[in-house]
Amino acid sequence: MHTPIVEEILKPEYDCLFGLACADLRNSDVWEQLKKLYDDISRYFDPIREEIAGHEVTTPVSPVLITKILMGTLGCVPAYDRFFEEGARYLGLEKKTYQKKSLLELADIYEEHNDRLEEARRGMRTEDLVYPQMKLLDMGFWQIGFERDAAGAK
Repeated sequence: MHTPIVEEILKPEYDCLFGLACADLRNSDVWEQLKKLYDDISRYFDPIREEIAGHEVTTPVSPVLITKILMGTLGCVPAYDRFFEEGARYLGLEKKTYQKKSLLELADIYEEHNDRLEEARRGMRTEDLVYPQMKLLDMGFWQIGFERDAAGAK
């Protein structure tokens, strides 16, 4: 069922997004490819949502779904789920939802703490694959959000 979107993600034009370094987010060509792929994924799910709902769906496809797909396939953006956004809120990020400004803010944080984050990242690998920088940020912000949520539930 999802073969067409997998084929889209695997197109060579998106190779620049695989394991994207935070600093590369400042490259306008990379940002355009990221935006194009985000929009393609959204368009792919629109008719599926309408078929399941049985009527026209006017709300946009969830950024959580799209960013989880982008994280899971290319590792190029964090998954902007509830816990990630809570972690971002706690750490005082100005933009806590998926948008260019938020990604640039994350790039700034990564660069500011590059030495410590790269040391941690080197220790995180699956076989020959080192976790992408965005995966490291995704896991860290998610953990903070999860812990804050758990502390608030007590």
